[in-house]
Amino acid sequence: MKMPENIATNILADRLVSLEKAGLISKGEHPESKAKTFYTLTPMGIDLLPVLMEISIWGDKYFEVPKKSKEMIKHAFKNKKELIKSLSALAGK
Repeated sequence: MKMPENIATNILADRLVSLEKAGLISKGEHPESKAKTFYTLTPMGIDLLPVLMEISIWGDKYFEVPKKSKEMIKHAFKNKKELIKSLSALAGK
């Protein structure tokens, strides 16, 4: 079965397990449904955000990026420090 993101569920599940084992995300119960799983960035994952943002900005410069992603990249670029600070506060750092 394919997800709206065009990623097969088994591939997505494998990637989520890898990210969890690496300490970048944590798995928890979804607040609205026991049938769903809720993933959040760990402090380690949040520390990686500046790098991911720079890669996204670089990708936007050299490759065709979907409009929705392009808008998010531009917003993040304008407010990089604030975004990272707010996400770090959410993680209790």
